[in-house]
Amino acid sequence: MESTLQAIVTILSLVNPAVCLAMFTSIEAGQPGQVQRKDATQVTLATLIILGTSALLGIKILGVFGVSVDAFSVTGGAVLVGIGAAMLMGSQQPAGPSPGAPDAANPQSEPSAHQAALGPLILFAGGPGPITGVITLSAQSQKDLPWEALIAVGVTALVLWVVLYVSARRASAHDAEEGADEREHSQSFYRDIMTRFMGLIIIAMGIQIGLSGLKSFFGAS
Repeated sequence: MESTLQAIVTILSLVNPAVCLAMFTSIEAGQPGQVQRKDATQVTLATLIILGTSALLGIKILGVFGVSVDAFSVTGGAVLVGIGAAMLMGSQQPAGPSPGAPDAANPQSEPSAHQAALGPLILFAGGPGPITGVITLSAQSQKDLPWEALIAVGVTALVLWVVLYVSARRASAHDAEEGADEREHSQSFYRDIMTRFMGLIIIAMGIQIGLSGLKSFFGAS
């Protein structure tokens, strides 16, 4: 029981629902509540599938390509640094609707851009840090199925979904009280600051994951 709780805390800390919420809020700015709730479920399902697959097949998949967990950590850390840098520099912009600038020639372009904007969030929640943690837990399991890793993944996905879904419902209720344009204008400044700050945190996490992988790699050599 104690080891299962430790596994849950480990994966929760690596997925970091608080950072995911900040990224989700920035991406979903100006989106209707229905879209936000759908995206919350989509992000959670993607994270659950990625981490669940990593728990069951992660070690075997890396072995097929001859990649060690340490090398994966270093490369994954670099990916997180890139995502964080984009947020810090302000190039990772929310994909909400732009009032007065619809794309009449291609009405599907805006939803496609919004879906693409969810990519960095999924890459963070189901990215190299959490995957490395899940694979490590699976490698330590003495059973046919890594139950502790699977339970940790399930609990973490549930917590992530609750956090994002509650945020989406609150945004929907807020939009019912005041116009979406007014809400967007009043919160854009604070959202920009939060996005840049979280970008800095993600850079630090990426560096930490990469350095840990380097340390383990050279320590095992």
